[in-house]
Amino acid sequence: MHSGIGNEFKRIREAEEFNATQATNDTLAAEDRFRPMLLHSATGDSNYINAVYINTFRERNKLILTPGATDGCTDLDFLWLLHDYKLKTVVVLNEKMDAYIPDQGKNTVTGPFSGKLVSKSTQSHYEELVVKYQYYAEHESFDVRFLLFSSWQKKTKVCKISDIMHLLIGAQDLTTDCPMVVQCRDGYTRSGLFAVLWCIVERIKRDGEVAVAESVRMAKRRCKRIIPNEEQYRFCHEFAKHYADGCNTYENTEDGIRAKN
Repeated sequence: MHSGIGNEFKRIREAEEFNATQATNDTLAAEDRFRPMLLHSATGDSNYINAVYINTFRERNKLILTPGATDGCTDLDFLWLLHDYKLKTVVVLNEKMDAYIPDQGKNTVTGPFSGKLVSKSTQSHYEELVVKYQYYAEHESFDVRFLLFSSWQKKTKVCKISDIMHLLIGAQDLTTDCPMVVQCRDGYTRSGLFAVLWCIVERIKRDGEVAVAESVRMAKRRCKRIIPNEEQYRFCHEFAKHYADGCNTYENTEDGIRAKN
């Protein structure tokens, strides 16, 4: 079993055509046609942001993977992304919050945007924050919900299956017609794993089929750096088995998966 999974991952890696000439400040190394273009940016020009759209089995461009502010995506560009595409939910897989997420009772100012924390609650294995942002040139503000996942230990390739399962349940419960942003430090190591797990669950829901290799290949068509090591690939198989075997614990719904009452 283990050698079979290892060989399967090796074949996936061998099939990749990694473009080593990508710009060093683009951690995702994604083609422009798969990246959101900002109508505004920190430089004042229209430009592609360091982010990539990921398809899921149910929807095209459902997820947007992007790095934190220290790895090629500035705070201001990130807020422009949320503003321009009217994005409502961000899954944060970093160890700490970026500066545009305000603390309780404090406001943030990032370029033309101000931000205020309007609610904070603790869910199972993650925190849920709602921040109200105001663009100075517009009368109406916009709310963004952040799911802060801190159960992923620093410098580890994977986390506990049950922890990220609860995060995935929470995120899928919040899904809308808009894409959902998934952010980690470099934009692909953790975010990419989360995206693949999302696809695995959708495939099991739709067809009752565990399709780990197909889910990984589908995500890698947009960003080849996703699932960069065999440990994460094995984790995908373990997660899929846990979900498929957990019918008495989790139930499928129209919008995602959730714990049964």
